[in-house]
Amino acid sequence: MSSVVLDTGVIAESVNLNGEFNKQATIIFDAINSGSLTALINPITISELRYVLWRIYEKLAIKNPDKVSKDFCEYIYYHPSIRILEMSLELLLEAGSIKHRYALALSDCFALAASKLNRCKVVFRHKEDEIELVLKDLGKEFDLVFLEDYH
Repeated sequence: MSSVVLDTGVIAESVNLNGEFNKQATIIFDAINSGSLTALINPITISELRYVLWRIYEKLAIKNPDKVSKDFCEYIYYHPSIRILEMSLELLLEAGSIKHRYALALSDCFALAASKLNRCKVVFRHKEDEIELVLKDLGKEFDLVFLEDYH
C-alpha cells in the first residue's frame, strides 16, 4: 500500500465543496477511505486544520463551526487509513533544517520532512508564492505533488 503526506490545504479542500481543487482532493480521500492509500499527517497539521476548517465553516454559515471542525479533526485523527506521525527528534530536526534552507512556513517544512523521512510523496493544494521561489530546488530533494497541476 502506498503512502503520502498530506498538507493541511489538501484535507481542507476535501471538505470544502466550493473549493477550487475539491475534485482532486476527493479522489485522494476516496483512495484513503477505500484503504488503498495511507495518509501520513503531522500533529501540527491537525491543529492547523482545526482553525482553517473553522474559518471555512463560518464562511459557509454552517451551524456550530467550532464543533464541526473539531469533529472532523477527530475523524481524521482516528481514521484507520490515516497515520498521525510522532514528533520524533529526527522529524523535528529535519523540519528545522528545511526551514533554514528554504524559509518556508513551518507547517510546510514538517510536511516536507515527513515525506523525506518516510520516502513518499507530499501533496500540497497549490504552489504558494514562497514555494514557487524555491520550487526547482525543492523538486530535486522531495517528491512533490500539487492538486493545482491536475486541474
